[in-house]
Amino acid sequence: MTLLIPVDAVAQQDAIKAINLHKQYHGGNKQAIDIGANIGNYSKQFIKYFDSVIAFEPNKDHNNILDSIDNLTVHNVALSDTEEQVDYYKFEMDTVNSISLPTAKWHETKYGHKPESETVLTKCLDAFNTQPDLIKIDVEGLQHKVIQGAINTIKQHRPTMIIDSEVTGPKYLKFVETHKDTDDKMDDFSLLFDIGYVNMTEQVNVNKKSTDCFVHTSRIAEILVNSFDG
Repeated sequence: MTLLIPVDAVAQQDAIKAINLHKQYHGGNKQAIDIGANIGNYSKQFIKYFDSVIAFEPNKDHNNILDSIDNLTVHNVALSDTEEQVDYYKFEMDTVNSISLPTAKWHETKYGHKPESETVLTKCLDAFNTQPDLIKIDVEGLQHKVIQGAINTIKQHRPTMIIDSEVTGPKYLKFVETHKDTDDKMDDFSLLFDIGYVNMTEQVNVNKKSTDCFVHTSRIAEILVNSFDG
């Protein structure tokens, strides 16, 4: 039996809670997408329930770990709202790696050392042929761009959305607000709200307090209709 370090144990527990929420409000088990998969803590839980799991992770150092997970399809790219070459910032604490410069500057200030930088390719989820029932996003501050690049997929399939919103307190928010680009919306989920999603985080009680969970209102309506029919 492999002992998990605390951060991995928390991630896998939260993955299970996310799946339970999904079972309650959606239930589809055809496909899950893990965006910002890191070493696959969420993916490992997803493959127990979903027929197909697709992981997106730009950090090549994690390739061997992800490739060793059975029934997991891995794409070594970062997802965003456009296809381009960008800088990817890597820290010794590799759970905070990001293509977001403001987030990288924050972690550099917080941990006291500069990250390594390499060039990676970004793509839009809409460019891939996917049919997700659930999408998990953990991209250290650029979740709004991932959502924008996946908006057609989300509109079509109305998946359960599990998003790490990278809220780590007022100091972080003030720092990033000062350093971010003018068009960065960071933790603005208006794109999801505009197409009918509601925040169901309080129903989940995830361990990581920066994680938000969204369900499309049509899924809730289906449950209500079925309850009356029953």
